[in-house]
Amino acid sequence: MNSEIIIAGLALVGTIFGSLISNLSMSKVLKYRINIIEEKMNDLAQLLERMTKAETEIDYINSYVHDKNE
Repeated sequence: MNSEIIIAGLALVGTIFGSLISNLSMSKVLKYRINIIEEKMNDLAQLLERMTKAETEIDYINSYVHDKNE
């Protein structure tokens, strides 16, 4: 009976230790993936800013050409 308690205690310690290691490694993976997503979002935001500027310039050029043709 004493050995059963020791074995159960070791199993409990092993389970807790395995869960902690799993959580730590998953946390690192999630942080890495979030950083990648943040970088992609920054790139997308920069693209949106550039496209907004380009559309403004295109509108200006179109109005200039339209005024010259009249």
